[in-house]
Amino acid sequence: MVMKTCNMTPMARPRIGTRILAATLVATGLFAACIAIRYKLAQAHILPLSLTAKIDVHQGSIGIPGITKMYEATVTNTGLLPAVVERCSYTSDTNTAGTMVAYNIERWNASTGSWSLAFEFAKPSFCTPAPLSMGNTHWGHVLLWPGQSLSTQEEATAARGFKKGDTLRFVIVTEVSGETKHSYTYPTPPIVVDEQMLDNETPYRVAN
Repeated sequence: MVMKTCNMTPMARPRIGTRILAATLVATGLFAACIAIRYKLAQAHILPLSLTAKIDVHQGSIGIPGITKMYEATVTNTGLLPAVVERCSYTSDTNTAGTMVAYNIERWNASTGSWSLAFEFAKPSFCTPAPLSMGNTHWGHVLLWPGQSLSTQEEATAARGFKKGDTLRFVIVTEVSGETKHSYTYPTPPIVVDEQMLDNETPYRVAN
Protein backbone atom coordinates (compact mmCIF):
# COMPACT_ATOMS: atom_id res chain seq x y z
CA MET A 1 0.00 0.00 0.00
CA VAL A 2 1.41 3.35 -0.99
CA MET A 3 0.94 6.22 1.50
CA LYS A 4 0.33 9.60 -0.07
CA THR A 5 1.74 12.64 1.65
CA CYS A 6 0.50 16.18 1.35
CA ASN A 7 3.31 18.71 1.30
CA MET A 8 2.44 22.37 1.71
CA THR A 9 3.71 24.35 -1.23
CA PRO A 10 5.73 27.53 -0.62
CA MET A 11 2.83 29.55 -2.07
CA ALA A 12 0.38 28.18 0.54
CA ARG A 13 2.35 29.26 3.59
CA PRO A 14 2.14 33.03 2.92
CA ARG A 15 -1.59 32.70 2.20
CA ILE A 16 -2.24 31.06 5.58
CA GLY A 17 -0.17 33.72 7.33
CA THR A 18 -2.09 36.47 5.54
CA ARG A 19 -5.42 34.93 6.53
CA ILE A 20 -4.38 34.70 10.18
CA LEU A 21 -3.25 38.31 10.15
CA ALA A 22 -6.49 39.43 8.49
CA ALA A 23 -8.57 37.49 11.02
CA THR A 24 -6.61 39.03 13.89
CA LEU A 25 -7.12 42.54 12.53
CA VAL A 26 -10.86 41.94 12.07
CA ALA A 27 -11.21 40.56 15.60
CA THR A 28 -9.30 43.53 17.03
CA GLY A 29 -11.47 45.97 15.09
CA LEU A 30 -14.69 44.30 16.25
CA PHE A 31 -13.49 44.32 19.85
CA ALA A 32 -12.63 48.03 19.66
CA ALA A 33 -16.02 48.75 18.08
CA CYS A 34 -17.79 46.85 20.86
CA ILE A 35 -15.97 48.90 23.50
CA ALA A 36 -16.88 52.15 21.71
CA ILE A 37 -20.55 51.12 21.42
CA ARG A 38 -20.56 50.03 25.05
CA TYR A 39 -19.28 53.44 26.14
CA LYS A 40 -21.78 55.34 23.99
CA LEU A 41 -24.66 53.28 25.39
CA ALA A 42 -23.44 53.99 28.90
CA GLN A 43 -23.24 57.71 28.13
CA ALA A 44 -26.84 57.61 26.96
CA HIS A 45 -27.82 55.69 30.14
CA ILE A 46 -29.11 52.85 27.96
CA LEU A 47 -26.56 50.42 29.34
CA PRO A 48 -25.27 51.58 32.75
CA LEU A 49 -21.73 50.86 33.83
CA SER A 50 -21.50 47.96 36.29
CA LEU A 51 -19.33 49.56 38.93
CA THR A 52 -19.47 49.04 42.69
CA ALA A 53 -17.89 51.23 45.36
CA LYS A 54 -16.77 50.28 48.84
CA ILE A 55 -14.83 51.90 51.65
CA ASP A 56 -11.92 50.48 53.61
CA VAL A 57 -10.93 51.74 57.06
CA HIS A 58 -7.77 50.51 58.72
CA GLN A 59 -5.42 51.48 61.50
CA GLY A 60 -2.92 54.15 60.56
CA SER A 61 -1.54 57.44 61.79
CA ILE A 62 -0.02 60.43 60.00
CA GLY A 63 0.59 62.49 63.14
CA ILE A 64 -2.85 64.04 63.74
CA PRO A 65 -3.77 64.02 67.47
CA GLY A 66 -6.75 61.77 68.13
CA ILE A 67 -6.79 60.22 64.65
CA THR A 68 -5.76 56.59 64.36
CA LYS A 69 -7.58 55.43 61.22
CA MET A 70 -7.12 55.90 57.48
CA TYR A 71 -9.93 55.78 54.91
CA GLU A 72 -9.79 54.71 51.27
CA ALA A 73 -12.63 54.14 48.80
CA THR A 74 -12.42 51.73 45.87
CA VAL A 75 -14.50 51.33 42.73
CA THR A 76 -14.53 47.89 41.06
CA ASN A 77 -15.86 46.80 37.69
CA THR A 78 -18.28 43.99 38.57
CA GLY A 79 -19.68 43.71 35.04
CA LEU A 80 -18.75 41.59 32.05
CA LEU A 81 -17.41 44.39 29.83
CA PRO A 82 -14.75 47.08 30.34
CA ALA A 83 -15.81 50.49 31.62
CA VAL A 84 -14.29 53.88 30.80
CA VAL A 85 -13.21 55.80 33.90
CA GLU A 86 -11.47 59.14 34.35
CA ARG A 87 -8.49 58.97 36.65
CA CYS A 88 -5.50 60.99 37.81
CA SER A 89 -2.04 59.50 37.45
CA TYR A 90 0.78 61.12 39.40
CA THR A 91 4.17 60.74 41.03
CA SER A 92 4.24 60.97 44.82
CA ASP A 93 6.77 62.86 46.92
CA THR A 94 8.63 59.56 47.32
CA ASN A 95 8.91 59.26 43.52
CA THR A 96 6.33 56.46 43.42
CA ALA A 97 3.80 56.24 40.59
CA GLY A 98 0.18 56.39 41.71
CA THR A 99 -3.34 56.49 40.28
CA MET A 100 -6.58 57.64 41.87
CA VAL A 101 -10.17 58.44 40.97
CA ALA A 102 -12.08 61.59 41.84
CA TYR A 103 -14.49 61.60 44.75
CA ASN A 104 -16.64 63.64 47.09
CA ILE A 105 -17.35 63.08 50.77
CA GLU A 106 -20.90 63.40 52.08
CA ARG A 107 -22.32 63.69 55.61
CA TRP A 108 -25.67 62.27 56.64
CA ASN A 109 -28.04 64.98 57.86
CA ALA A 110 -30.44 63.35 60.31
CA SER A 111 -32.70 66.41 60.52
CA THR A 112 -33.42 66.39 56.78
CA GLY A 113 -33.00 62.66 56.22
CA SER A 114 -30.63 63.24 53.33
CA TRP A 115 -26.97 63.39 52.38
CA SER A 116 -25.18 66.73 52.16
CA LEU A 117 -21.87 67.55 50.51
CA ALA A 118 -19.10 67.85 53.08
CA PHE A 119 -16.04 68.04 50.81
CA GLU A 120 -15.84 68.23 47.03
CA PHE A 121 -12.87 66.83 45.14
CA ALA A 122 -14.58 65.60 41.97
CA LYS A 123 -13.28 68.24 39.59
CA PRO A 124 -10.39 68.45 37.12
CA SER A 125 -8.41 70.70 39.49
CA PHE A 126 -8.26 67.71 41.82
CA CYS A 127 -5.43 66.42 39.64
CA THR A 128 -3.35 69.59 39.98
CA PRO A 129 0.23 69.08 41.24
CA ALA A 130 0.60 69.77 44.95
CA PRO A 131 3.84 70.48 46.85
CA LEU A 132 5.04 67.57 49.04
CA SER A 133 2.15 65.47 47.78
CA MET A 134 2.07 64.71 44.05
CA GLY A 135 3.69 65.87 40.82
CA ASN A 136 3.79 64.94 37.12
CA THR A 137 0.02 64.70 37.18
CA HIS A 138 -2.07 63.65 34.18
CA TRP A 139 -5.85 63.51 33.97
CA GLY A 140 -7.36 61.16 31.43
CA HIS A 141 -9.49 58.13 30.64
CA VAL A 142 -8.60 54.51 31.23
CA LEU A 143 -10.33 51.20 30.56
CA LEU A 144 -11.33 49.46 33.78
CA TRP A 145 -11.57 45.77 32.92
CA PRO A 146 -13.88 43.31 34.68
CA GLY A 147 -12.50 42.57 38.13
CA GLN A 148 -10.14 45.57 38.12
CA SER A 149 -10.35 48.37 40.69
CA LEU A 150 -9.26 51.97 41.15
CA SER A 151 -9.01 53.76 44.49
CA THR A 152 -9.11 57.23 45.97
CA GLN A 153 -6.16 58.50 47.88
CA GLU A 154 -5.70 57.18 51.42
CA GLU A 155 -6.64 59.86 53.92
CA ALA A 156 -7.49 60.58 57.56
CA THR A 157 -11.09 61.49 56.76
CA ALA A 158 -12.18 61.91 60.38
CA ALA A 159 -9.79 64.87 60.59
CA ARG A 160 -11.86 66.80 58.04
CA GLY A 161 -14.02 68.25 60.79
CA PHE A 162 -16.12 65.18 61.49
CA LYS A 163 -17.22 64.36 65.02
CA LYS A 164 -17.70 61.04 66.77
CA GLY A 165 -21.05 59.64 65.77
CA ASP A 166 -21.19 61.39 62.38
CA THR A 167 -22.11 59.20 59.43
CA LEU A 168 -20.23 59.69 56.19
CA ARG A 169 -19.77 58.10 52.82
CA PHE A 170 -17.49 58.53 49.82
CA VAL A 171 -19.02 59.13 46.41
CA ILE A 172 -16.69 58.14 43.58
CA VAL A 173 -17.19 60.14 40.38
CA THR A 174 -15.88 58.46 37.23
CA GLU A 175 -16.51 61.35 34.83
CA VAL A 176 -15.64 64.88 35.97
CA SER A 177 -15.06 66.67 32.66
CA GLY A 178 -16.79 66.98 29.31
CA GLU A 179 -20.50 66.80 28.53
CA THR A 180 -21.21 63.86 30.82
CA LYS A 181 -19.42 65.19 33.90
CA HIS A 182 -20.89 63.99 37.19
CA SER A 183 -23.21 61.65 35.27
CA TYR A 184 -21.69 58.61 36.95
CA THR A 185 -21.50 58.61 40.73
CA TYR A 186 -20.96 55.55 42.90
CA PRO A 187 -21.53 55.95 46.65
CA THR A 188 -19.95 53.64 49.19
CA PRO A 189 -21.97 52.13 52.03
CA PRO A 190 -22.20 54.60 54.95
CA ILE A 191 -19.86 54.36 57.90
CA VAL A 192 -20.03 55.88 61.39
CA VAL A 193 -17.04 57.94 62.53
CA ASP A 194 -15.69 56.75 65.89
CA GLU A 195 -12.93 59.30 66.52
CA GLN A 196 -12.20 62.99 66.10
CA MET A 197 -9.33 65.45 66.22
CA LEU A 198 -8.03 66.55 69.62
CA ASP A 199 -6.35 69.65 68.21
CA ASN A 200 -8.69 71.80 66.11
CA GLU A 201 -6.42 74.83 66.01
CA THR A 202 -3.44 73.43 64.08
CA PRO A 203 -3.88 72.74 60.34
CA TYR A 204 -2.85 69.22 59.39
CA ARG A 205 -2.50 67.40 56.11
CA VAL A 206 -5.10 64.64 56.02
CA ALA A 207 -3.47 62.73 53.16
CA ASN A 208 0.12 61.75 52.42
